[in-house]
Amino acid sequence: MDNSEEGPTRIEKIKQHLQNNKKVYIAAIGSSVITLLIVQRPAVSQAINNTALIVWKPESTNVVITVLEKRACPDPIPVRYKETGEVFASIRRASAVTGINKDSIRKDIHGLSEMFEELPDTVFA
Repeated sequence: MDNSEEGPTRIEKIKQHLQNNKKVYIAAIGSSVITLLIVQRPAVSQAINNTALIVWKPESTNVVITVLEKRACPDPIPVRYKETGEVFASIRRASAVTGINKDSIRKDIHGLSEMFEELPDTVFA
């Protein structure tokens, strides 16, 4: 038997197949590379984190200063809600936020119960 009579050889068939399906193979290789990058990403970021030699942490801390400002009431009485530690600029504001009656809060700061305490006027700015 002669090779010229049989038709294309096996290698020629493979070459022709690759040429005919070139786009499919390129898409498959591309998606495989993307999948590999996504799966291996934590390992890459871990390797980057391990190479850090200097870790800088600021030495400053955040300080929160609460300043109460006087509003409509000409002589407000600042109070602290003892259960939560929240400070209110006036009895009216404490009543609005907590839902407790203003008269009950007023009586409370004068010693009726222990839920609220009156604060000095120096807490205002």
